[in-house]
Amino acid sequence: MNKLVWQDYWKGFSWSNIKAYFHRNKMSALSVVFVGIALLPQAESMGVGSVLETIARAIGCGLPTLFLFWSLALTDMMLPKVLYMAPLTEEERKEYVEKKWRLAVLVPNLFNLVWILLGVVCGVDAISLVFLTLHFWIMSEGAIFYRNKHSDRFELALGKAFSVYTVFCAMIAMLVQIIASVVLVEDGTIGVAWLGTFLGVILLLELPLLIKLMTYKKKLITCMMNYEELLIEGSRQEG
Repeated sequence: MNKLVWQDYWKGFSWSNIKAYFHRNKMSALSVVFVGIALLPQAESMGVGSVLETIARAIGCGLPTLFLFWSLALTDMMLPKVLYMAPLTEEERKEYVEKKWRLAVLVPNLFNLVWILLGVVCGVDAISLVFLTLHFWIMSEGAIFYRNKHSDRFELALGKAFSVYTVFCAMIAMLVQIIASVVLVEDGTIGVAWLGTFLGVILLLELPLLIKLMTYKKKLITCMMNYEELLIEGSRQEG
């Protein structure tokens, strides 16, 4: 089962699939550029070298987040149709989807960890790196709920309340990550005041929303492993 999950996950990163995705979503391909030029208005008085360094640092801070969303868009969390038609038990289907879920969280976090270690080389302080590592894990757990290939279908099946929770969780997670990255690019560290603000937002808003989303996880996994369940629930919501 582990080998099957691993192989299916990496099929999403095939060159043909990547090309097809960016062909359909051209703005995603430009997101790296948008991240890189985000701080240019603040860098008007800098020399060319400083501007380029600022762009490189901005891309460096933003790339793990972009990879998280790209990876969720490229890989399919649903049970493959070939396995759905195969003689698997319900427990085996559930095991497959749960392992795929864990892998979808683990791979972006490993990518982020590599970037964090590079940050050590670039002189970023340890507290900032620890904070970004922990927050990235929190954000990636929530991202599966609001950023995957079948988000619209899941929202239809799970109801309007689920949609509201996913939107707010996504907004808060992204604001924390973006502002933290901007602060890090500008100052080279996340100071005590900013760190306290971020932790307050996470503990009071982001974590409670993520915990609420986790109450939908069992039902979401059922949708992922059972096409009929997804269609039936969607019809009920429409009715």
